[in-house]
Amino acid sequence: MNIKEYYKSVAAASLNISLYAALLSVVIFVVMSRFLQSSHVWETTVPFMLLSGLFFLQFHINKKRYREMPNHIEVSDRSLFEQRNVLMTFMPAPTMRIVLFDPNGQCVGEMKDENAAWYKWLIPNALLIFLPQNYCLLDGRGQKLARFKISGFLGRQMTVWDNAGRTIAVYEENLKKSLFRYNGIVYDSECAVRMNVNISGYLNSFEICSAGGKKLVSFQKGYMPLEWNDRFQLNTPIIDFADETSKDDLISIYALCAKLLSFSKN
Repeated sequence: MNIKEYYKSVAAASLNISLYAALLSVVIFVVMSRFLQSSHVWETTVPFMLLSGLFFLQFHINKKRYREMPNHIEVSDRSLFEQRNVLMTFMPAPTMRIVLFDPNGQCVGEMKDENAAWYKWLIPNALLIFLPQNYCLLDGRGQKLARFKISGFLGRQMTVWDNAGRTIAVYEENLKKSLFRYNGIVYDSECAVRMNVNISGYLNSFEICSAGGKKLVSFQKGYMPLEWNDRFQLNTPIIDFADETSKDDLISIYALCAKLLSFSKN
């Protein structure tokens, strides 16, 4: 997949969701007005009508972007773990699904929920924290590279495995310090501190450093180089890895991003 195909897929998914929501609103309206004779028919159907309109607008926006994209996208031969600048785009899905692109617009990977059941469309983001959360990291060909499992009270703990099933990191959040921030520690498989996490809850920009204080990655949205702006939206999140970031650190950082963005839906 490249960025042009991404916009086409998002447009198609948005149109389908818009039609389903419109159909559901009609069915609810007919049932409640004719059979149940409820006085709350509009309060029930209007949210689905608004949802339909919102996704229909997204359909037109992404259709326009698809048509504006060039047919040829430069293909990189670098793997996901060799990329140092990665852009994160959201796909319409019941739960988090993030497609990872290089600056040229070529898909280099994906993070998604392994249990993205359809009924999760109907569950508010704030309530998803009480459901099992299992995510995976895939490369650009769909091969699984790692798994992340969020567990514990309010998702305070996360375990990270590579594709061989080896535990490479465990994240533990300090709930007492995480009211308005994400505050915790990433341990390696031998329980040594790998990273310290202290991130604003707004998630506009942050850095993650090693236990020794060396910057491993920066995350930002709302700004990007001009040459990328013709392919990506301005508010597309960008992660910029330091050259010396190890493979296990890269997987741990992607896992942290999955946790931080786990309640985001497109």
